[in-house]
Amino acid sequence: AFARERNVKAILIIHNETSTGVLVRDLAEISRIAHDHDALVIVDAISSLGGVELLTDKWSIDACVTGSQKCIAAPPGLAFVSVSERFIEEAKRVNRGVYFNLKAYLEYMERGQTPYTPSIPLLYALSEALKMIREEGLEARIARHRKCAKAFYRAIEALDLEPYPFEYEYRSKTVIAVKTPKNIDSEELVKTMRLKHSVVVSGGQGKLRGSIFRIGCMGNVSAYEVLATVNALESSLAYLGYGVEKVGVGLAEAGKVLWSS
Repeated sequence: AFARERNVKAILIIHNETSTGVLVRDLAEISRIAHDHDALVIVDAISSLGGVELLTDKWSIDACVTGSQKCIAAPPGLAFVSVSERFIEEAKRVNRGVYFNLKAYLEYMERGQTPYTPSIPLLYALSEALKMIREEGLEARIARHRKCAKAFYRAIEALDLEPYPFEYEYRSKTVIAVKTPKNIDSEELVKTMRLKHSVVVSGGQGKLRGSIFRIGCMGNVSAYEVLATVNALESSLAYLGYGVEKVGVGLAEAGKVLWSS
């Protein structure tokens, strides 16, 4: 990319793409190459921070953005930004309006304030969510996400379903994307799981609409949610005419992962 384009000022990367279930696993190397070409690195970590490893300082990420409602498991409505000294200097040279004025937020942050009235209830909720993360430990939290995702993928493969993407190292650990079996309508599968089992999953988006479904695996997800979802998936697929003989197989495989040391 740098060979084709001149004067690249920054590269923007989605660390974990929820619409396709893809995780960028070589973010550190991408950052190194970008900095070798004097480009800033800006990362969208909205669905990854708190669920997978993301070392912003060690990997020299210049700007990292996330939200409160995904892996941090707080209510929606808050955004967080981590910035490098170089990014701050670049931001100071750019004129901004009232909104998205990073310079103003940095100045108020020095006083422990925000430029405008914040949502106090959301800040209390965030404080509690962060307390829960500290109590569990960040490494343990990331390991839990990894184990729950592995259990989902093991169950999916036991049901002869194909994860999307196929390569394990590129599969998200917070959003499990699965190709819908032939002759099964993914929207009907999503509807059946919701109405018959009270389990909410999502269909595909854009060009993938109708061809995949997606399972959330983030925040305070535990073995209970994994097993309940796999059970609902098996039963719903059988109800729609797929894999009747497979009912229970995915559940057993997920359990093996969850109860292993």
